[in-house]
Amino acid sequence: LLSYRYRLPGNQPGRFNGLRISREISRVGDEKVLQKIGLYAKDKPLTIETGQVFDIGLEVIVDHPVEHVVINDPLPAGFEAVDESFQTATSALKAKADSWQLNFKTIYRDRIIAYADHLDPGVYSLHYLVRSVTPGTFIYPGAKVHLQYAPEEFGRSADSTLVLEERK
Repeated sequence: LLSYRYRLPGNQPGRFNGLRISREISRVGDEKVLQKIGLYAKDKPLTIETGQVFDIGLEVIVDHPVEHVVINDPLPAGFEAVDESFQTATSALKAKADSWQLNFKTIYRDRIIAYADHLDPGVYSLHYLVRSVTPGTFIYPGAKVHLQYAPEEFGRSADSTLVLEERK
C-alpha cells in the first residue's frame, strides 16, 4: 500500500462528515471577531500585526452522542501558542472559558491537540491563546475533529491565508 499526500493549490474548503468544526480569531479581551472560518474558504487574507496575542476559538457541533473525540488545530508558521499553565503566565492574558470538560489539551510547536472521552449532542467551544511573532504570508490550515476509533466521522474547517505585518 502506498499513499501520497500533497497540498492542492489555493485555500481549500472545509468538509463536514458527521461532525462540524469552525474557527474564530479575535484579540484577547475583545469581543469582536476578526475572522470566522467554517465550511467555505475565504479569498481575502486576514492581515494582523506581529507582537499581539489572539484568542483562537474552536466550535465543535455534534448531533449525536460520540466517543473518543480528537481535535487537531494546526498553527501557521507565524503564530506561536501561549501556554497558560506556566506560573509566569500573566492573568491579563486569559483565553475565554471552554464550554466542556476536556480530558487533555496539549500544545505542540505547530499545533494544538485536544481530546474528550464522550460528547452528548450539542455545541462545544474550545479556546486557546496564540502570539503573532514572525512577519510574512502564511497558509493557515483548517482545524480538524474526528473520532479516534471511527475516523470516517470527521469535520474540517476551510483553509485560509494569514498575513502578519511588522508593528510600526
